[in-house]
Amino acid sequence: MPSSVEQSDKAPGVHPSETPPESCPTCGADFVGLFCHSCGEKRISASDLSLRNYAQTLLEDFTHLDSKLLRTVLLLLARPSQLSAAYITGRRSRYIKPLQVFLLANLVFFLVFSGNDAFAPRLTFVYNSDMSLRNGLPIKTWVDTYAANNGMSVEAAIVHMDAEISNLTKGMLYVFVPFLGLVFWGLFYRQNRLFLCHLIFATHWFAFFILFVMICGFAILLLFKVHGVAFLSMLLAALLPFHLMATRHFYGGSWLALGIKSILFLACFAMAYLLYRELVMLVAFWTI
Repeated sequence: MPSSVEQSDKAPGVHPSETPPESCPTCGADFVGLFCHSCGEKRISASDLSLRNYAQTLLEDFTHLDSKLLRTVLLLLARPSQLSAAYITGRRSRYIKPLQVFLLANLVFFLVFSGNDAFAPRLTFVYNSDMSLRNGLPIKTWVDTYAANNGMSVEAAIVHMDAEISNLTKGMLYVFVPFLGLVFWGLFYRQNRLFLCHLIFATHWFAFFILFVMICGFAILLLFKVHGVAFLSMLLAALLPFHLMATRHFYGGSWLALGIKSILFLACFAMAYLLYRELVMLVAFWTI
């Protein structure tokens, strides 16, 4: 007569569906050692389903991510070119990925400095100026018309429109990266590097630029109260030595050649920056 209690080698309280599998639950291949030789899935044991192991895993994941993030940010601020070189040569486990670096810098910038006009004019600053859109419509007339059509005060309209412009800026900022990659490729095409190498460097460069705007750009805005072209000129002048050192480390070459290429690059960036601001305002005019 069978016992009322089935004998099993499972630990007490373990449901059959929680029994450690002998084959990979992801791809179905037989386990060989601790990891699946086909897809890399880790083989679990009964102890992996304990609360203690879960807490340890959470702590390890958090500290690992935290250390990678801190290490990446520090290297990005100190030597962004070294971060690019590490990724291209396969030393990737110690740092977060280039696109993640850019997304992080972008997120922090717009969380902290969403009210400034570093990447797009803020109506708060230009409403009382003589600034006009590309179609010749004065900014003041545009805002007044929008306020009247929506039954809002001018102050409320400016706040609402600036928020929409900020959202547009976040979504459109990504167009800079492939453009900068093309510029680096054009300036250093004789090195016969893959385009992806230039794109990786452009991604880290622009992430560094965003952080640079947060630090140096904010100081310029605070001390000199400048906007537009004047702000950009002062910002790029301060950026030039950092850019020169980064390209020297990543691409190599003589200081004279790099100096000329750095000036050409920053000139291309300045034109793209100004066109970008115009484009944001044009899209805002048609969508807000």
